[in-house]
Amino acid sequence: MTRVSSYLCPSSCHFHGICVQMGDLFRCECTSGFSGFSCATPTESPVAEVSADVDMGPVASEGFSAVWVFLAIFFFCTTMFFCCYYVRRLYLERRRCSTSTQTGQTVLPDFIC
Repeated sequence: MTRVSSYLCPSSCHFHGICVQMGDLFRCECTSGFSGFSCATPTESPVAEVSADVDMGPVASEGFSAVWVFLAIFFFCTTMFFCCYYVRRLYLERRRCSTSTQTGQTVLPDFIC
């Protein structure tokens, strides 16, 4: 078994193996985590099995924190919207009172000028 250029093997072993010559044939010797004729098929990783047994406590609390952050941003934006709406309404009412007083028109009693 002799190691040769990866271009002699199928699809250059998909960069997940080394190309070796066995007599007249060239084949891929796959690295760990890959298998198949050209090392294109990922195999089951032992890391995934180990990580499945890890305690997920902190991850669950991150989701809980995300809810609080979302609610805080939502209430902040809602408050800002209503404040801007109120200030604009106040400005328009004062402007209406100002123009009606200058022209001598009677102002409706919904706002005190």
